[in-house]
Amino acid sequence: MLEETIAYAGLAPSTPHTLTTKESLERELERIRHQGYALDDQEYAEGVRCLAVGLRGSSGAVVAALSVCGPLNRMSDRRLPELAQLVM
Repeated sequence: MLEETIAYAGLAPSTPHTLTTKESLERELERIRHQGYALDDQEYAEGVRCLAVGLRGSSGAVVAALSVCGPLNRMSDRRLPELAQLVM
């Protein structure tokens, strides 16, 4: 499914931080599975971070997502664990 998604959407960079290879995306997806949340660390917009979690339905499948976004100074490395816990 990853190959189909990449073929459809591509991996064009929005910023210098955007993941642009299948290998880097696979590593990031593994990290997300392990920690339980995803982090957009200036990948879409410079100076902005977004943190998201998948919400699972009764079948266990992800049916929705919840995210919070903000400027780097409000979503600092120090605050990320706290924010992740609140969103999860």
